[in-house]
Amino acid sequence: MRSRVQMSGSDVNVKSGLCNAEPHTLSQMRAYAIATRLTGDRSVDSLLLQAEYLHQADENWQQALQLYDDLMVASYQMEDHRDMATPAQWRQVYMGTSRCCFELGMYDKCIAIGPCAVAMNRHFPMVHRYIALAQEAKSDYAEAVKSMKHAILYEASWCDLTIQSNKLLLRNHPFYRV
Repeated sequence: MRSRVQMSGSDVNVKSGLCNAEPHTLSQMRAYAIATRLTGDRSVDSLLLQAEYLHQADENWQQALQLYDDLMVASYQMEDHRDMATPAQWRQVYMGTSRCCFELGMYDKCIAIGPCAVAMNRHFPMVHRYIALAQEAKSDYAEAVKSMKHAILYEASWCDLTIQSNKLLLRNHPFYRV
């Protein structure tokens, strides 16, 4: 498994979005995700575990995106998609899809789907980040600044690490100079 070290002194899982979990917990979740894959479990919980703790953790964005897409397609086939997953799970699907699209260079899709996660919980850590980075990649600096300012205002205002991480991202990117 690759080292996920960030800035000196920060949580090693910040980049993956798994910043609220202890390393032992992450290891247990990864083992559980592997077990669900081996058993062929295709429930919402198991697909989310596999997408986050296997594919995203290993930076296998295409496979993670495929699992998120599978969940969305399955929801379209249901009469009421709310029966399939909880709002928190849908936020996870939209946020994970946004990140995968950003990492794969699919910036328009990232910008289109990211606001769904924001609408579900604008206070969730890193929910604005990949929208802003995709806007920056498309040279839409004014919108990127706006997105990161929203991140600083709304995301996990009780968590100093999240606030500092968002401020650092805003200051260290070219879009800050707009």
